[in-house]
Amino acid sequence: MVYHYLGGKVVRIVECKGDAVRTVFEHESALSAMESRYKLCAVEEEIAIVRGAVNELLDLRNTITDAVRIAEIDERLRHHSRLLFALEA
Repeated sequence: MVYHYLGGKVVRIVECKGDAVRTVFEHESALSAMESRYKLCAVEEEIAIVRGAVNELLDLRNTITDAVRIAEIDERLRHHSRLLFALEA
């Protein structure tokens, strides 16, 4: 076992067996916890924005009869669906 200290406090414990290294404990600072929550909120907001754009594109697609414009909208919808898949993963 290897103990890592920062300011007199244990911040990480690592188990070493041969070539294998496994983190047993890692202290999460308040700052890193807040950053993680902020990133999660930012992703959720981006998902909401992309979903709104998809809804607008679908509404627009339902009102247009021009095949060229429909193809353009379909391409944008493909892009947005890939983006949503990545963001939600």
